[in-house]
Amino acid sequence: MDEPGSEHVREAVEGLTALVSSSLLRVESYSALAIGLRTQHLAKAQYAAAVERLQRLLEQVTFLPVKDDMIDLAATFPAKHNLKGYDSMHLAGLLASGEPGEVLFLCRDKTLRAAAEREGYGVGPASVV
Repeated sequence: MDEPGSEHVREAVEGLTALVSSSLLRVESYSALAIGLRTQHLAKAQYAAAVERLQRLLEQVTFLPVKDDMIDLAATFPAKHNLKGYDSMHLAGLLASGEPGEVLFLCRDKTLRAAAEREGYGVGPASVV
């Protein structure tokens, strides 16, 4: 689903050697599309096309399984970084995916981006709406 700034995310992904995410990305991605359909921001045909594009994109992602140690780490982030539950899990997934300097965190949520930066990670895309 194209939103303001989507082109910046697409540009940031180009040239990356790997895409890695917590497996929760699948749930949140399909949820976002369903919300678009439910709120009539997407027509049925647009929703179907977006689901197909999402499926192709997700085939390129290496998913990190959600394990107890990731959950334990994520449980510290609501207090430490003022994050919500799933955002805390995404940040824990980032820390599990590699060290700062090895990983670029792609995210448009300003609070989550700031938390990743406080943890020492670079964030993209450079432009956030």
